Amino acid sequence: ARAGVAVPSLAFFLWGLSDSQVQAYAYWLLRQLHSGGDELARAVGFYKMVQSLGWSVGFLLVPSWRLPPLVQNLATAACGALGLALALRELPPARIDSRSSSPLLRVVRIEGERVDESAVESAGGALQQQQQQQQQ
Repeated sequence: ARAGVAVPSLAFFLWGLSDSQVQAYAYWLLRQLHSGGDELARAVGFYKMVQSLGWSVGFLLVPSWRLPPLVQNLATAACGALGLALALRELPPARIDSRSSSPLLRVVRIEGERVDESAVESAGGALQQQQQQQQQ
């Protein structure tokens, strides 16, 4: 009987751990995207509203007598695909800085953000020195 409990218990533990990591990342991302104050409060409120709506709909559909398991899985996959598509639309365009001859030293620049060129060059120089020392 104990062997039958260990695997589901571990699965639920890992599920809870991954959920807390996703929540922490979501709040960190909200803080990065919003300057604070009223704007951040509105963003967190909207996030919690959407999250509560998702939980409500999820609990409505969970019993298998309301919705067969296959349809539950398909609905989950469709929501995940829709969420991914909407998230990818919001990514800023990126440019590759091709001034460096080494593909390892190329810098991806996000439009609207500045990159400290001296820091990039010093990091690149340190990387090249390390590679030369490894070759010797």
